[in-house]
Amino acid sequence: MVSQDERLLTDEELRHHGLLASALGYERISAPTPAGDVSAIRWGARPASRILLHGAGLNAHTWDVTIAHAHQPALAVDLPGHGDSAWHHDADYRPRTNAGTLAQAITMWLDEGVVTAPVTIVGQSLGGLTAIALADLVPGLVSHVILVDIVPLTAGAAAQVEQFLSGPATFSSHEAVIDRARAFGFGGDPRSLDRAVRLNTRHDSRGAVVWKHHLARVPFAQAVLEDPESAWVRLSALPVPVDLIAGSRGLLAAGELARFSAERPHDRTVVIEAGHNVQEDAPEQLAAAIQALAPGQSAAAERCLGGSSTQA
Repeated sequence: MVSQDERLLTDEELRHHGLLASALGYERISAPTPAGDVSAIRWGARPASRILLHGAGLNAHTWDVTIAHAHQPALAVDLPGHGDSAWHHDADYRPRTNAGTLAQAITMWLDEGVVTAPVTIVGQSLGGLTAIALADLVPGLVSHVILVDIVPLTAGAAAQVEQFLSGPATFSSHEAVIDRARAFGFGGDPRSLDRAVRLNTRHDSRGAVVWKHHLARVPFAQAVLEDPESAWVRLSALPVPVDLIAGSRGLLAAGELARFSAERPHDRTVVIEAGHNVQEDAPEQLAAAIQALAPGQSAAAERCLGGSSTQA
């Protein structure tokens, strides 16, 4: 069940963007796996064919406004070690490990009619790398991958994210967390940033503010990073469409964008005016791009995006 505070914060955010929660409706669900429960927010009553995976240190609520703008049933998942999902005892949150856990959860949700296969996986940052691994690990489950500001990166390419997550594990107040986020260039609208921080933290037994995700307590590189060249091999070999939506001020430089186009010459690249967390900086534009890239929407994509690589 969605907690009262969680619902109040979510409904307030949607109203701020001129959206109504009742348009789709949402509830929190979970699936037990051998590695622990996987939690998710289910949007809409009909089975979803779209699953959204967030980046390192975030949670499923990062997608709220994007999903509400899209007006389509969707499942936003808390990655293992994040949000309301269980922490892995070995602190292994590498994409392929995440994918193994998520495959078990998604199989259960398929049996329960929560999602319908094959699915489109939209993944930002660590969620995008997990989407690649999931499509490779379970052939036939995934029909389309949409990467949001991520391709396999070398160590150090995400230094800003790593430095932010490697900071203090406890804070004196929510304001202290917000100040740290702003110092690293994260967060736009102050009200939305405050809401995001409150949904991504909790109070410990001493009253201190602590992150809900596990990455604040383990070495980032050890917990998350994998060999990028192996990931590129998996990405290049995927038999399903893989499109890329990049933030103009995000992690990806021209070289990464060029390599994606070379490795996936028949897939599309879209650039949106945003930072790395595109779903928080430009949720409406991201929703429109996802809709245009959706299966069966190739004509709409050409009209909306103006070609295989464009600025949105």
